[in-house]
Amino acid sequence: MGCVPIMPVDRLVFRAGTQRLAAVQPPGVRLRQYRPSSDGAAIAALLEACRTSTEPTLTTDGMLGELTSRPGRLVTAWLAMNGETPVGLVAAVTAGLGPERRHSIAWLVVAERARRQGVGRVLTAAAVDAALAAGAREVWVETRTDWTPAVAFWAAVGFRPVA
Repeated sequence: MGCVPIMPVDRLVFRAGTQRLAAVQPPGVRLRQYRPSSDGAAIAALLEACRTSTEPTLTTDGMLGELTSRPGRLVTAWLAMNGETPVGLVAAVTAGLGPERRHSIAWLVVAERARRQGVGRVLTAAAVDAALAAGAREVWVETRTDWTPAVAFWAAVGFRPVA
């Protein structure tokens, strides 16, 4: 049996404080909550729009599985839509019970053509706001250290490294 290489991961946290995450809705883009019963085609279209030669890809079935809540793990997701076209997705996860609950952003996906327009920021703000409204004092995210644009994005929106 072969070995699977372990990728170095940055663990980042957004701590609730006096400021909320600021975001301006990009023109023509609206957010709506993900609907598991009817959004499979939107997820497939979004993942296709995100495919590049340099980024890892996730299958539609894999993403739909990631968006499924299960015992001890509640997933809430939002789609960013430009008209009828999905341009982004964020999935927030609440895991655990009571005061030991951990709030995190499991996935942030933005179509290549919609990047650097505020879509990721407004999706992240929706997830962070929902977590804070649910009583979170921290929201966590993990990203690979070699994904330089992702590390820069999380820092720009207010997430800080955790030792």
